[in-house]
Amino acid sequence: MKSSHLKGLTLSAQALVNKLMSWSTLSQRWNGGGDTTALLEQVGAVAGPLAIPTLISFGLADSAEVRSKAKSTIRHLFAQVPTESLPLLDESLRQSWGQIEDWYGMKPQAVEKLGGDAEDDLVFLGLVSCHRSGYVRAEALRILGSKPSGIVIPFVLMRLVDWVSEVRFVAEDEFQKKLSVEYADAFVDCLPLIDRLAKNSRYRPVYSSWIDALLNSPQNGDALRRGIHSSDRKIRRHCFKIAVENSTSQTKGLILEALGDPDVVLRKWAFLVAPQFLSADEYDWIREASTDPYGPIRRMAFEALSTKSTPSLEDLAPFLLDRSAALRRAMQSAYIKRLGQSPASVYRVEIQDPVARKAEVAVLGLAETGDRSDVPAISRMLSNRSPRVRRAVVRALRILGIEGQEQVLLRIVASDVRSVAREAASALLSRRANPPSDVWAEALKNPDQRLHIDVLRLMKSAPKWRQLILYLGAVVSSDASLSACAIEMLTAWLNRFNSSFVDPSLAERDMAAFQLDRASERLPGRLVTELRFILQTAAR
Repeated sequence: MKSSHLKGLTLSAQALVNKLMSWSTLSQRWNGGGDTTALLEQVGAVAGPLAIPTLISFGLADSAEVRSKAKSTIRHLFAQVPTESLPLLDESLRQSWGQIEDWYGMKPQAVEKLGGDAEDDLVFLGLVSCHRSGYVRAEALRILGSKPSGIVIPFVLMRLVDWVSEVRFVAEDEFQKKLSVEYADAFVDCLPLIDRLAKNSRYRPVYSSWIDALLNSPQNGDALRRGIHSSDRKIRRHCFKIAVENSTSQTKGLILEALGDPDVVLRKWAFLVAPQFLSADEYDWIREASTDPYGPIRRMAFEALSTKSTPSLEDLAPFLLDRSAALRRAMQSAYIKRLGQSPASVYRVEIQDPVARKAEVAVLGLAETGDRSDVPAISRMLSNRSPRVRRAVVRALRILGIEGQEQVLLRIVASDVRSVAREAASALLSRRANPPSDVWAEALKNPDQRLHIDVLRLMKSAPKWRQLILYLGAVVSSDASLSACAIEMLTAWLNRFNSSFVDPSLAERDMAAFQLDRASERLPGRLVTELRFILQTAAR
């Protein structure tokens, strides 16, 4: 099945469905109008799987032509549903009530008359097993169980968690009958559905054990190999784990293949089990894991190296330049513990490297382990062409101290790209190096209007009454997004007004009153009233 999701109908598809459902006479309702089959074909071409509940009653029509076209259309739409989404379709079918006589009011004895062994018929019968009536569901399961086709497997699996115990008993009986080699491929396709059903309290864990035992049998090696190369990562996860225990599989080759899989969960599992199947001569899993893009896998490699009695510093050193701050700091601590010296010297050498990613991490590492004497060397990298490096430099200055760099940072706020300018504004405001009004004035010079909103949000770290003045000034901006953000920030300012009892200076009170007069027409009346009351109270 395709890896799509159940989605609502588009307007064009809904229009077709509405036209299809608008029978003008009772005869048309039961036999189909002249354009019914054409409309069914059009719905199948443009609608999604959520059209199935509406179309289901057409599979019960008196007209053989309408029934055939409806079943064909339903099978086409059903093929678009990923197996893990089948419970959603199941629920929507139980809630389908528009055609009371033929679908909603179906009786168990009507199920055996549906007949047919074609794929269209089997899919339709499977959907009947999702009926609101437990008697109908049970009867549909019994008939499905007699059909030698893998199409029935997902429908049987869904009924294993049915809320009616009698239906569950029938489903389990049919499930056990299908636990044979000819259905191995169908069970592989249903592994994502099994994952979802396993979260249901009515699901018995033994069901998964039975399926794993089936797939682990030597006769099912081909089915497992197909699952290993599936585009669905959930299927691959299951099949790899089962295949390593299958006697027909080449375990070492499987582990090596899993180690290169794009799915991080599967790759992490492979790194965990690799030492059990691969010797150090065959595969240096620690070295490979230490360069994996997924942080938890690199953490595994670091911890494995750290537990060695005499780990090589050559092996450990790359972790000093890890982009994960937690892993990098763990390595810094290990470095200090083993050598009795700071790794700052390593970072001082590395910041000379022009490679952007390496230089970025080296700058951050030097900020974490260095001191104020490193500021000049770090500051020189503010001219680096990479925004990532420049942002790391600003962050490092924020840690080590920005004294003497205030004017440089103000220029960055006014002219650099958004990510770097925002970091510079944050550094200036957190260090209280410049008045918030100066930072705001420079931010407004930046051509990227998104930065204006970013910096306005940072102003919540500014002194209480300075915040109010800046927010009121931003309300009258010609930028509608900035004005809306300012109103939002004013509301938040009012909500936390009593968190501190700092009184405004006379100049702050007068400036706030002036800005409030300018902004009052754009502010909600309640907000204006509350702010005027606060300013009048502050004047006493």
